Amino acid sequence: MQIINPFIESYNAIRTTLRSREYLIGFVIVALLIFIVLFEIQVSVIPGNSTKFQASLFTYEDWILFTVISIFNSLFVMMQVYLYQLKKKHEQTLELAGGIALSGVGTLSGFLASLFGAATCGLCIGALFSFLGANSVIFLIDNRVAITIVSLILLVMALIITSRRFNTVCESCR
Repeated sequence: MQIINPFIESYNAIRTTLRSREYLIGFVIVALLIFIVLFEIQVSVIPGNSTKFQASLFTYEDWILFTVISIFNSLFVMMQVYLYQLKKKHEQTLELAGGIALSGVGTLSGFLASLFGAATCGLCIGALFSFLGANSVIFLIDNRVAITIVSLILLVMALIITSRRFNTVCESCR
């Protein structure tokens, strides 16, 4: 078995997925929707907040973070759809089906990473995670940079795990 650099493997899987026009358009639409949802979560959880006011609170780093999270999540979703379509079309082996089921863990970690990454401001963290209690919210506020880094790492890992599923698909099926 050949060992492949996970980032090269991910690049090849992303390129394979997005070479189709329909997947590329789907990627853009999903990325925009995720971006809007992540932004609107922060607007809606804080009473009296408005879109204009929330946008004025964001720094360039926040906008970049939201964009990166949206792009990673959209790539992940489109790769999952691509693999599912391949499985359905070619009735692949149980190995591919198991790979898709196992990547559900990646879906969950990607969603949680997005939720934590979306909490870039202290008020938003307090509003989103108030059910955890005051001590937990203070911990999240104090460690939000580390939590955001861990969130991005989880998203990258979800992409890498999904990319590995491409190796279980025969070359002619791709």
